[in-house]
Amino acid sequence: MRGKVNVKKNMREREQELNQLVSMAKEGDKNALQKIMEKFMPFIVKITKSVYIRGMDDDDLKQIGCISIMHAVEKFDLERSKNFTTYVTTAIRNNYYYEIRKKANERFSISLDAPIEDGLTLEDMLQGEIDLEEDYLEKEEREKLQESIKHLSLEEKELLLIIYKNTKGALKEYAKRKGLSQSGVYKRKTNLFKKLRKLLKAENNE
Repeated sequence: MRGKVNVKKNMREREQELNQLVSMAKEGDKNALQKIMEKFMPFIVKITKSVYIRGMDDDDLKQIGCISIMHAVEKFDLERSKNFTTYVTTAIRNNYYYEIRKKANERFSISLDAPIEDGLTLEDMLQGEIDLEEDYLEKEEREKLQESIKHLSLEEKELLLIIYKNTKGALKEYAKRKGLSQSGVYKRKTNLFKKLRKLLKAENNE
């Protein structure tokens, strides 16, 4: 019991010391900021080992973590919270996830312009499919389509690309990889278009 009390006491003391460094860093103390960086660098390294972002090497990934720490120091409110560790580790994780999502959206945006067959792009084919079903996209601006696609999940975007690239056996392989039956894939496709039409309708009403 006494051991647990001592552990909690030590944790509080370490957090108080960290908060003192944060306070000093907010005042422009570069040495204090460097100590904070060093304290959380092992955490950053651990995350970078499990993260892949196209076009970035280890140094680039570590830089994202360091920038996250600097922003966390700047924004952390010492009067409202005393747990900087939780705040900064959450900020670091969220910034990596943000970069991953941003890159995924960039790649998907590029794929809209990539010819798939007979000079058609994914956007052309997508527009044709939804025109047949609901006529929502007649004379729709490209920006609204792209904005709607941004609201799809990564898995939905993956399915969308597979459908319109129309590679032989791709849907069968997708079903196998996801553990789905043919009807399960059809249901996902149907739900995907329902969601996209709903998003496009919302864009038109704005």
